[in-house]
This record gives sequence, structure tokens and C-alpha cells, in this order.
Amino acid sequence: MWLTLGAAVLLALAVVPWAAHIRGNWDWRRLAPQRAPEAGETALRGETTFHPAAIPFAFHSFAVGYTLGPSLRELRSGNRADAVRRHLPEVAATTLVFGTLSVLGLAALRRRRRLGEALLWGLPGVLFVSYAAIQNFKTFHPRYLAVLMPMLIATWAVAIVDLPRPWRRVAAGLVTLLWIVSLAHHYFDDRYAKEDLRSAARVVREHGAAGERVIAVNTVSLLSYYYRGPLPVEHYWLGFVRDSLVMQDRFQRLKGAGPVWVMLARPEDLDPEGRFARWMDRRYPDAGRWAFAGVRLWRVPADTAAAGTP
Repeated sequence: MWLTLGAAVLLALAVVPWAAHIRGNWDWRRLAPQRAPEAGETALRGETTFHPAAIPFAFHSFAVGYTLGPSLRELRSGNRADAVRRHLPEVAATTLVFGTLSVLGLAALRRRRRLGEALLWGLPGVLFVSYAAIQNFKTFHPRYLAVLMPMLIATWAVAIVDLPRPWRRVAAGLVTLLWIVSLAHHYFDDRYAKEDLRSAARVVREHGAAGERVIAVNTVSLLSYYYRGPLPVEHYWLGFVRDSLVMQDRFQRLKGAGPVWVMLARPEDLDPEGRFARWMDRRYPDAGRWAFAGVRLWRVPADTAAAGTP
């Protein structure tokens, strides 16, 4: 009891510095069960705030990470059903292996009279995160359910331990094989690589000159970590692509007359058709260009600011 109370006090103290920020940024009224959406209210991220497939996707990512099955870039762009269909063998293998272990593990926990404890650890988090997404309060993301990982690992482990020795080796071998393939994708397959902001920032640091600026298109928060150079960084919202005239006007006003570096990453949510990148290539044909995993980089010199058709 005292240990639980002490942990609760420490948690409350850790939250105190963020209390005002949390209260001001989140609309807690959205959690009311009978609340109706207000006029003109849109989902937090287009129409993807919640989907029934979010929960199995979260468990899939807990089992094999984001590097076995469809990549995040595939899921964020194009037809998600087609992306899953292209990777159906990996998805089916992961579901078969870890789904079977989950069922066997829950049965093993029940025999040990620990099933209620396991469900108490995992079920409330799944229900609250799903409900918050349905109510348009907070987007659904597997990381918000990361507290489930110890329970899942214990469930899979007890399932393997309770298997007869030959089947125990088979189960451990299958899990190991899936993890090896996932790690191989993680380290050696660019389709699953993170957006390579590190390499793009290195180019800017090595070739940037005094008087130049960086325009971060969808990358300003990422650059705060990867770029510590002397050039000022300004933010350009990729959502302007919904209106081509607004997109061009806002960008050219932000760019001004001087030379700039333009860095684009993660365009799939706001610009899945790649309109901004195509316009940049067409509008500034003399710009320097670099391409990294998930990142496009342009250096637009001052003498090209007036080129092309506005």
C-alpha cells in the first residue's frame, strides 16, 4: 500500500510542471460521454483520429515493431488496405505466432490466478485511449499504450514456458525469426528507415552560408533536435497545398529575395499527392537538390527567386 501511495505521489509531482500546459491545450469537455460535435469541428488529423484497425496495429507494432509489414510511409500515403495486402504474409505470420501465444498466455495466467491482474494492467489503457480518439480528444497512437509492454512480454513468456519442450523450441524459434527479419528491415531496408533529417541537416551545416535561412516544411520540430547550426529556421505549414494559389503566395512571401534552404519531410498526411515537391521542382529548376530517406532538400539561390511563372 505504501509503495503504491509513494508511486502516486511521485507521479503527481512529475506532472505538476505540466499541469497548466495540459489544462490550457486540451479541451476536456470532449470527454463527456453524451457530447455532440460542435458545428464546424473537424477531427484532429483529418479523418484518421480513430479506426478499428488501430488496436490490432498497435499490438502488431508491440510484437515486431514498425519494420515488419507495411512501413509507416506506406500507411500514411495511398490506400492503406492495399499496403496491408502487399505485406499480407508478414502480417499473417505475426498474427499467427503472437496471437496464438497471447491466447495461450492468457490461459496460463488464468491457471496461475493472475489473469485479472493482467487485464487490469492492460485493458483500461486500451479503452481510455480508444475512447479519447473516438471523442476527438486525442489522436490514437501505439505509444500511448506502451504501458502494456511488460504485460504482453510476461504473457508471451508464460505461454512459451508452459508449452511441451519440442513446441517450446518451435515457438521461441518462430519469435526469433520474426524479430530477425524485422531488425534486418530496420537496419538495412530504406523503405523502413526513419526520415533521415540527420543527413539533410549535415548538408545545411556544411554548405550553408551567412545570410541564408532554412524553411522547414513539416520539419520544424524535428530540426530543433537534428539541426544546431547558425542559420535561422522558419516554419512553413504544408496544409497550404489545399489551395495552390495560397501555397505559392505564402511560400514566396516567406522566402523573400534571399537564398534559402527548403527541407520537407513527412508530407504524407497533408500532401499525399506530392504537390508541394512537384511545384518546387517546377518553380525553381536551378535549385540544388538532395534526397534522403523520407526527406527532400532544396537550396534555392537568390538569382532564381524571380524565375518561372508565379
